[in-house]
Amino acid sequence: MSRRLVVSTMCAAGALVLAVSANTAVVGAAQKAATATSAAAPSRDAGIRAGYHGVKLAGSADYVVGVDAPTPAHHNVQYIDFFPRSGLTVTTNQVVDFNWDTGLSPDSLHSATLLAAGHTAMTDAQANPVIAPDEGGEAPPLYIPAPTFLSTNPPPGSGAPGACGDPATPCAFDGAHDLSSGATGAGSDFFVKITAAPASPTTYVFHCRVHPFMQGSLTVVPSGTATSSAAAIGAAAAAQYTDDTAGILHAIDSANHAAYVTNPDGSHHVTISAGTETQYAEALEMMPQNVRVAPGDSVTWKATEKAEIHTVTFPEGQASASVDPLSPPVCEVGSGPDTAAGPSGCTSGLPFDELPVDPAPHGPATLSGPGVVTSSGILSGIPGSGLPSEHTFTFDGAGVYTYHCKIHDGMTGRIFATPSPGYWNVAGDGGVFAHGMASFAGSMGGTHLNSAVVGISPTPDPGYFLAGADGGVFALGDAAYAGSMGGTRLNQPVVGISSTPSGGGYRLVAKDGGIFAFGDAPFFGSMGGSRLNAPVVGMATTPSGLGYWLVASDGGVFAFGDAPYLGSMGATHLNQPVVGMAASPSGNGYWLVAADGGVFGFGDAAYHGGMGGTHINQAMVGMSSDLGGNGYWLVARDGGIFAFGDAAFAGSDAGGPLNSPMVGMGGV
Repeated sequence: MSRRLVVSTMCAAGALVLAVSANTAVVGAAQKAATATSAAAPSRDAGIRAGYHGVKLAGSADYVVGVDAPTPAHHNVQYIDFFPRSGLTVTTNQVVDFNWDTGLSPDSLHSATLLAAGHTAMTDAQANPVIAPDEGGEAPPLYIPAPTFLSTNPPPGSGAPGACGDPATPCAFDGAHDLSSGATGAGSDFFVKITAAPASPTTYVFHCRVHPFMQGSLTVVPSGTATSSAAAIGAAAAAQYTDDTAGILHAIDSANHAAYVTNPDGSHHVTISAGTETQYAEALEMMPQNVRVAPGDSVTWKATEKAEIHTVTFPEGQASASVDPLSPPVCEVGSGPDTAAGPSGCTSGLPFDELPVDPAPHGPATLSGPGVVTSSGILSGIPGSGLPSEHTFTFDGAGVYTYHCKIHDGMTGRIFATPSPGYWNVAGDGGVFAHGMASFAGSMGGTHLNSAVVGISPTPDPGYFLAGADGGVFALGDAAYAGSMGGTRLNQPVVGISSTPSGGGYRLVAKDGGIFAFGDAPFFGSMGGSRLNAPVVGMATTPSGLGYWLVASDGGVFAFGDAPYLGSMGATHLNQPVVGMAASPSGNGYWLVAADGGVFGFGDAAYHGGMGGTHINQAMVGMSSDLGGNGYWLVARDGGIFAFGDAAFAGSDAGGPLNSPMVGMGGV
């Protein structure tokens, strides 16, 4: 059977090769049963253990080359890079430890394949393709060839002849033959002894067979010639890691937003990203991870990476195994259908011959409820691959839809389909008033409170948190309590609360700009302890949950985490103080509202009108964006609601008796 590349598009920059990363089937067969995952290296200092530092080790290896690198906090990043990728000079009989750090992405899967003199990453990729067509007419039409993912030698500790790869028995690289670790993941090491003895300095390429453009090189010099300084190699690796990380975090910030379009019938079409990349790193994330829609809305996932593939598969976990594009490993049979690979392996002598791959979508495009099993099939932005780069699903039923990528199991997301439009008003005594499609989930009205309630923040499915001025938090409906500052001395009272998009956490903001984070809400900084021209009065969270804005009464805005600063009203004369803010659904804009109903939009938060210059019975106290970001509501102290743009008026509490004035609102 021909084993040619299913995707090989030549261009000026090189060849773009279809890459498959860690999936349960691949790891189970290609890693557990067959790869050269060598024994753990001796215990080391934590700083040395991070292989991407390129630290020279005494007693186990002369140098470390990091294969991939630890994923940044709060992200699932796979580095398509070696650390360092160049500049390493060694001599005969020195040992290099190719190290997969324990902090890698859970979806990381790479080989360290050293190529013989004259071999290139492209020629090796052509000889060892990641995916090839099954030309025997069997279904599914594609397969992953086992040799691409297997080690050259048996793994250490196996007892098999030629086993190597650990500190005691490093594998020999003679420069005349290729040597591969096989595909493996976090926490692995592949020790290589350089036995090549060139008469003059000779450079050898190494790369990853799973991601063929992930490559580096080392130079072997004759004995007695100066080799690399550990300090210089470590500094180069660390600088490379810093640059790679800055690049991918910028790419994530650019992609981590949802684009909402309102259709003529009032439904929404939302576009989000399935992964993003730079030259040296991939974000294996659905961006944003949590998306809110209304029943009847549709969502399109776009895969733009040019060296990776993904799926969008519902629901997350084993319940969607029937639509997994990767099937269990099989043995190739000369005549007749392939057979399942058993414990004894195949007649070829390999533990398995191939992993069948079905790239087609399976299941309905419209989901009636969270239990529906369906998949986009394989998506990719690889030019010339013939694979689609996007897929659309429509969500007819309300509920929480969990999904993931079947190629990268840690790449997950949730769609919250919540009836819309609607909003909740909250009063200082904790009373909650629900309007439109916003469901009432309880309140603190009529309950003794240690301090007044100052804000409300809805969860996606549905429920809400209330915050008190003393930092107390009240979780109602499906909202999960994750802690509070109640009973703790505060320098200044709390003035607002903002929950994460998942509903699994929240942040409180105090009058002095202090931030208190709970649950899955990371802390990215605050204005506490800083001199402010005016007190902070509110906050808003980005769609990723990895950033937030604070707003002061003079209109000053302070951005933290991945929240972009897009302008403010600070230092501008205002007729009335700012009392609140709301973020656009994309995370690329925000609105401020003043007590007189004046509205100020920044970034992509378009101005749709306000009450500035118009007589109102009571001062405004807050605002909320509608689902698509094409409108917003303002709420006044007396419960009056003012709707602008696409935000539909669903009732108000003005004119009715209130035990306490309104202090804020939340919309859906």
